[in-house]
Amino acid sequence: MSIRVRPASATGRASDMRSTLGPSPGEVLADLGYADQAHFARDFKAMFGESPTHYAERY
Repeated sequence: MSIRVRPASATGRASDMRSTLGPSPGEVLADLGYADQAHFARDFKAMFGESPTHYAERY
């Protein structure tokens, strides 16, 4: 089984887009090529070692 990880720029862009009032998280992730939020969460955790929720709580 291989893990398909999006480039760091995609996760960074998701964070930037989420920090402003604008598109919903689902819309942002669809624009980045993710089929759903669960797919993004798996890739994010594989890259950063924690869930997007835990990451957001720290920053």
